[in-house]
Amino acid sequence: MDLETINQLVGNLGLPVVIILYLIWRLDKFLTFLCHKLEKYNCELGTIAKALDDICSVLKDLKEKK
Repeated sequence: MDLETINQLVGNLGLPVVIILYLIWRLDKFLTFLCHKLEKYNCELGTIAKALDDICSVLKDLKEKK
């Protein structure tokens, strides 16, 4: 976006509105990034939980055999 477009937006909408729109746009980009990271971590934590569940079941089986 060039300076003339920004000046036109500020002239038409006002500076507070342009600032709020910019902050909403940046927040949307941040939340999209955060959701992508959380999706990755959720998948990894699911794999870890499944592995821990398998370990617990093996330990319970070993305890029952004794």
